[in-house]
Amino acid sequence: MLTKQDIAVLSDLLDQGLHPIKEDLQMLHKEFIGLNNKFNGLRQDMNEKIDGLREEMHAEISRLDNKIDTKVDGLREEMHAEIQRLDNKIDGLRDEMHGGFAEIHTILNTDISPRLKTIEDCYLKTFERYSEGAERQKKMEEDISVMKDVIQEHSVQLRKLCS
Repeated sequence: MLTKQDIAVLSDLLDQGLHPIKEDLQMLHKEFIGLNNKFNGLRQDMNEKIDGLREEMHAEISRLDNKIDTKVDGLREEMHAEIQRLDNKIDGLRDEMHGGFAEIHTILNTDISPRLKTIEDCYLKTFERYSEGAERQKKMEEDISVMKDVIQEHSVQLRKLCS
């Protein structure tokens, strides 16, 4: 069991051993406070610079917005003028096209349709002749086939008679 004197000696020894650590901790604490103050100063400087850059950026964005709006307005006016010009040109082309359609319609009715009718009439007559000729040819082929069979049969019978 430890006596009061033993505990006092141990306490003194412990204090002596911890004293350099306390001094180191106090020194580290002071350095930490100094670094923290520097960090806070840097942060404040950075925030001031960021605020300045934000103001510059907003001013530049505003300037660019105005410049873009001016360009867009100019382009819009040019576009409307070009659309009007093209509308006028389309109207002229549409009128020309309708005139051309009328001319084509006249040509179709007076020239092409009568010719097509003549061609159709000739084609139909030719088709009828072809159909009749094809039918006659088919019948002749059938007749020839029957004649071949008869001739072959007679040929066989003649051979038998001759032998």
